[in-house]
Amino acid sequence: MTQFFLTFNWQGLYEGLRVVFIILDAVLFVAFVLVFFKAWKLRPPIESEFEENAEIAPVGGEPEEKKFAFNTANFAAHWSGIAEKAREGTPQSLVLAVISADNLVDTALKQMGLEGEHMADRLQHFTYDDFNQIEDLWRAHKLRNELVHTPGFQLKKGEAEEILRVYESFLRTLRALK
Repeated sequence: MTQFFLTFNWQGLYEGLRVVFIILDAVLFVAFVLVFFKAWKLRPPIESEFEENAEIAPVGGEPEEKKFAFNTANFAAHWSGIAEKAREGTPQSLVLAVISADNLVDTALKQMGLEGEHMADRLQHFTYDDFNQIEDLWRAHKLRNELVHTPGFQLKKGEAEEILRVYESFLRTLRALK
Protein backbone atom coordinates (compact mmCIF):
# COMPACT_ATOMS: atom_id res chain seq x y z
CA MET A 1 0.00 0.00 0.00
CA THR A 2 2.81 2.40 0.78
CA GLN A 3 4.23 1.51 -2.59
CA PHE A 4 1.13 3.04 -4.18
CA PHE A 5 1.67 6.37 -2.42
CA LEU A 6 5.32 6.41 -3.31
CA THR A 7 4.78 5.62 -6.99
CA PHE A 8 1.63 7.67 -7.58
CA ASN A 9 2.08 10.66 -9.89
CA TRP A 10 1.24 13.46 -7.43
CA GLN A 11 2.67 16.09 -9.73
CA GLY A 12 0.24 15.11 -12.49
CA LEU A 13 -2.72 15.13 -10.04
CA TYR A 14 -1.70 18.58 -8.83
CA GLU A 15 -1.42 19.91 -12.39
CA GLY A 16 -4.77 18.38 -13.36
CA LEU A 17 -6.58 19.85 -10.32
CA ARG A 18 -4.93 23.18 -10.92
CA VAL A 19 -6.26 23.31 -14.48
CA VAL A 20 -9.75 22.27 -13.29
CA PHE A 21 -9.83 25.02 -10.64
CA ILE A 22 -8.55 27.66 -13.07
CA ILE A 23 -11.36 26.75 -15.48
CA LEU A 24 -13.88 26.72 -12.60
CA ASP A 25 -12.68 30.18 -11.49
CA ALA A 26 -13.09 31.52 -15.03
CA VAL A 27 -16.60 30.04 -15.34
CA LEU A 28 -17.65 31.47 -11.96
CA PHE A 29 -16.26 34.89 -12.85
CA VAL A 30 -18.17 34.96 -16.14
CA ALA A 31 -21.34 33.81 -14.33
CA PHE A 32 -20.89 36.57 -11.74
CA VAL A 33 -20.51 39.22 -14.45
CA LEU A 34 -23.62 37.98 -16.28
CA VAL A 35 -25.70 37.90 -13.10
CA PHE A 36 -24.45 41.35 -12.12
CA PHE A 37 -25.56 42.89 -15.42
CA LYS A 38 -28.92 41.09 -15.34
CA ALA A 39 -29.48 42.30 -11.77
CA TRP A 40 -28.39 45.84 -12.72
CA LYS A 41 -31.32 46.02 -15.15
CA LEU A 42 -33.74 45.07 -12.35
CA ARG A 43 -32.53 47.60 -9.78
CA PRO A 44 -34.81 50.51 -8.92
CA PRO A 45 -33.86 53.70 -10.71
CA ILE A 46 -31.53 55.98 -8.82
CA GLU A 47 -33.40 59.24 -9.08
CA SER A 48 -34.21 62.02 -6.72
CA GLU A 49 -37.73 62.00 -5.37
CA PHE A 50 -37.86 65.72 -6.01
CA GLU A 51 -36.64 67.00 -9.35
CA GLU A 52 -34.43 70.02 -9.89
CA ASN A 53 -34.01 71.83 -13.18
CA ALA A 54 -31.20 74.34 -13.59
CA GLU A 55 -30.89 76.89 -16.36
CA ILE A 56 -27.67 76.69 -18.35
CA ALA A 57 -25.78 79.91 -18.98
CA PRO A 58 -25.90 81.15 -22.55
CA VAL A 59 -22.71 80.84 -24.57
CA GLY A 60 -20.47 83.80 -23.85
CA GLY A 61 -22.87 85.18 -21.26
CA GLU A 62 -22.87 85.38 -17.52
CA PRO A 63 -24.11 82.31 -15.69
CA GLU A 64 -27.72 82.68 -14.63
CA GLU A 65 -28.97 81.83 -11.19
CA LYS A 66 -30.35 78.34 -10.78
CA LYS A 67 -34.09 78.17 -11.21
CA PHE A 68 -35.86 75.36 -9.52
CA ALA A 69 -38.85 73.49 -10.74
CA PHE A 70 -39.94 71.37 -7.83
CA ASN A 71 -41.83 68.18 -8.52
CA THR A 72 -45.03 69.66 -7.16
CA ALA A 73 -46.89 66.36 -7.44
CA ASN A 74 -44.53 64.73 -4.92
CA PHE A 75 -44.68 67.72 -2.60
CA ALA A 76 -48.49 67.79 -2.87
CA ALA A 77 -48.70 64.08 -2.07
CA HIS A 78 -46.49 64.54 0.98
CA TRP A 79 -48.44 67.59 2.07
CA SER A 80 -51.79 65.80 1.75
CA GLY A 81 -50.46 63.07 4.05
CA ILE A 82 -49.41 65.73 6.55
CA ALA A 83 -52.82 67.43 6.35
CA GLU A 84 -54.56 64.08 6.82
CA LYS A 85 -52.45 63.41 9.91
CA ALA A 86 -53.30 66.84 11.30
CA ARG A 87 -57.03 66.30 10.71
CA GLU A 88 -56.93 63.38 13.14
CA GLY A 89 -56.56 66.02 15.84
CA THR A 90 -54.89 63.85 18.47
CA PRO A 91 -51.85 65.33 20.22
CA GLN A 92 -49.59 62.66 18.73
CA SER A 93 -50.90 63.16 15.20
CA LEU A 94 -50.43 66.94 15.48
CA VAL A 95 -46.85 66.49 16.66
CA LEU A 96 -46.13 64.09 13.79
CA ALA A 97 -47.74 66.49 11.30
CA VAL A 98 -45.58 69.42 12.50
CA ILE A 99 -42.39 67.33 12.38
CA SER A 100 -43.26 66.00 8.91
CA ALA A 101 -44.04 69.50 7.64
CA ASP A 102 -40.71 70.76 8.96
CA ASN A 103 -38.93 67.88 7.21
CA LEU A 104 -40.75 68.66 3.95
CA VAL A 105 -39.68 72.31 4.11
CA ASP A 106 -36.12 71.19 4.84
CA THR A 107 -36.24 68.91 1.80
CA ALA A 108 -37.30 71.86 -0.35
CA LEU A 109 -34.43 73.95 1.02
CA LYS A 110 -31.97 71.16 0.25
CA GLN A 111 -33.37 70.88 -3.27
CA MET A 112 -32.69 74.59 -3.72
CA GLY A 113 -29.03 73.84 -3.02
CA LEU A 114 -28.83 75.73 0.24
CA GLU A 115 -25.89 74.50 2.24
CA GLY A 116 -25.84 73.71 5.91
CA GLU A 117 -25.78 70.79 8.25
CA HIS A 118 -29.20 71.52 9.74
CA MET A 119 -32.33 73.29 8.61
CA ALA A 120 -31.44 76.29 10.77
CA ASP A 121 -28.19 76.65 8.80
CA ARG A 122 -30.16 76.64 5.54
CA LEU A 123 -32.71 79.16 6.88
CA GLN A 124 -29.91 81.61 7.67
CA HIS A 125 -29.50 82.15 3.92
CA PHE A 126 -32.81 84.07 3.90
CA THR A 127 -33.69 87.54 5.12
CA TYR A 128 -36.98 89.35 5.54
CA ASP A 129 -36.40 90.86 2.08
CA ASP A 130 -36.34 87.39 0.53
CA PHE A 131 -39.50 86.11 2.22
CA ASN A 132 -41.69 88.24 4.43
CA GLN A 133 -42.73 85.13 6.38
CA ILE A 134 -39.18 84.11 7.31
CA GLU A 135 -39.70 85.16 10.93
CA ASP A 136 -42.82 82.99 11.15
CA LEU A 137 -40.87 80.12 9.63
CA TRP A 138 -38.10 80.54 12.21
CA ARG A 139 -40.70 80.54 15.00
CA ALA A 140 -42.31 77.39 13.57
CA HIS A 141 -38.94 75.64 13.31
CA LYS A 142 -38.01 76.59 16.87
CA LEU A 143 -41.33 75.21 18.11
CA ARG A 144 -40.66 72.00 16.20
CA ASN A 145 -37.30 71.77 17.94
CA GLU A 146 -39.03 72.21 21.29
CA LEU A 147 -41.36 69.33 20.40
CA VAL A 148 -38.47 67.05 19.54
CA HIS A 149 -35.99 68.01 22.25
CA THR A 150 -38.11 68.91 25.29
CA PRO A 151 -39.65 65.96 27.13
CA GLY A 152 -43.28 66.51 28.01
CA PHE A 153 -43.71 69.55 25.74
CA GLN A 154 -47.43 70.00 25.05
CA LEU A 155 -48.52 71.33 21.67
CA LYS A 156 -51.88 73.05 21.53
CA LYS A 157 -54.13 72.35 18.56
CA GLY A 158 -54.28 76.04 17.59
CA GLU A 159 -50.48 76.32 17.67
CA ALA A 160 -50.12 73.23 15.51
CA GLU A 161 -52.63 74.53 12.96
CA GLU A 162 -50.84 77.89 12.81
CA ILE A 163 -47.45 76.22 12.35
CA LEU A 164 -48.81 74.05 9.56
CA ARG A 165 -50.25 77.16 7.85
CA VAL A 166 -46.80 78.80 8.04
CA TYR A 167 -45.10 75.76 6.51
CA GLU A 168 -47.74 75.47 3.78
CA SER A 169 -47.49 79.18 2.96
CA PHE A 170 -43.70 78.94 2.72
CA LEU A 171 -43.91 75.92 0.40
CA ARG A 172 -46.39 77.80 -1.77
CA THR A 173 -44.06 80.83 -1.86
CA LEU A 174 -41.26 78.55 -3.07
CA ARG A 175 -43.72 77.11 -5.59
CA ALA A 176 -43.16 73.61 -4.25
CA LEU A 177 -46.92 73.49 -3.69
CA LYS A 178 -49.48 74.96 -6.07
